[in-house]
Formats: sequence, C-alpha cells, structure tokens
Amino acid sequence: ARESSFQQRLASGVGEKPRGEKLARALHGAFCRGVHGSELLELAARKILAWGPPFGGAYLYAIEVDRLRLVAFAGPSTDEVEIAIDSGGLQPGTAALTRLIRRHDLVLGAIVAAPSHDGSFSDDHARDVTQVAHALAALL
Repeated sequence: ARESSFQQRLASGVGEKPRGEKLARALHGAFCRGVHGSELLELAARKILAWGPPFGGAYLYAIEVDRLRLVAFAGPSTDEVEIAIDSGGLQPGTAALTRLIRRHDLVLGAIVAAPSHDGSFSDDHARDVTQVAHALAALL
C-alpha cells in the first residue's frame, strides 16, 4: 500500500511546527487558564528540559533592579542564583544558550539553557529558545 504524500510529510516531520512555537502556544494557553508569573517560568523550564539533548538544564531568571534572580529551573541545580547585570555572567562564548526575555527595550529576565554534554546548540535550538523568550515577554 502506498502512503499518501500527506502521510509521508507527517512521518518525516515536514510541516510540523518548531518546538519553540509549540511551547509558545502552550504558554499562551496556560496564561489564558490563569497561570502567571513564576508558574509560567516553571512550565517553560520543564518543557525546555523535556526537549532532551542537547538541553541538559533550563534556568529562568527575572530582573531585580541591577541583577537577575533565578526564579525557576529544571535540571541540575546551579550556584548562579543571582547574576549581576554587569558581571559578564550572560556573555556569549560559554556553552550555555542565553536569550533575554525582553519587551521592547525593557529586560524582564533571561533564559539560560545548559547543554547536556560537550555538544553545542544549533541555530534551530537557538530559534526555539528565542521563540519562548518572545512569548514570555508578551505574557509576563
């Protein structure tokens, strides 16, 4: 029996929404059901970790005056519960994938995704985390 072209595309993942877009929609749905603030951040952290390798941990920070404070995480615990904005703690060049949660020029927080192994994040991984950061910026 020959598969239809739709079944072939479905099996290959073509036409499937990116993980970041799916999670953004899930966060919006949770928001509409009354989930807000740190609960949204906890949901995002759990879902990002559930994406599996190379995601080994997800850490979500909220802005507090001149520093970022860890609000939610999934994966191994971290000693970085507070990061001074000027400390360079969110500088590129580390193995972690970091995206600011930003509404226009206002920084609301950050998502830091830690790798599960020595591998690195791809452009698709970066796109997914960026989509989640954009969604959270609109919902927080």
